[in-house]
Amino acid sequence: MKQYLALAILFSVLTSCDSNRVFESNTRVKDGSWNINDVPVFEVEITDIESEMKALVNVRHTSYYQFANLWVFIKTIDPDGVEKVDTLECLFAEADGRWIGSGLGDLFDTQTYWKNITFEKAGTYRFEIEQGMRIGKDSKIQLLPGIEDVGLRIEKLEQDEI
Repeated sequence: MKQYLALAILFSVLTSCDSNRVFESNTRVKDGSWNINDVPVFEVEITDIESEMKALVNVRHTSYYQFANLWVFIKTIDPDGVEKVDTLECLFAEADGRWIGSGLGDLFDTQTYWKNITFEKAGTYRFEIEQGMRIGKDSKIQLLPGIEDVGLRIEKLEQDEI
């Protein structure tokens, strides 16, 4: 628990003076196991419709997570209620099994690039992130142990990214 607290404090300090951040929020996963029916929701108020932005998915997992990746479905609902769904693979480990994310103890933080976005209208956008892990072709994993937090970050693009 002390490791989690130290990591959370460090993360807060590092992101508190982040001038590119438009939105960032992370949701704790109940009991460190992501249930397929638990879908974190992030509501983002967008006022800047001129800037191109970058969207990323944040995941905090433990060293006990049994896979090298995580598939997620991201549903975006615009202010008019129009829905779009994307699929994203978050990579957590190298081919040799070494964890990719930054970590402290047995917790690892990864941030996966999702896409660049230019919002077409101002208003509240809703983002829903659903775990999409499967065993075999059709068998959904109902409970995914080792996932601690799931989040969304939207930031303004750096000048060299435009």
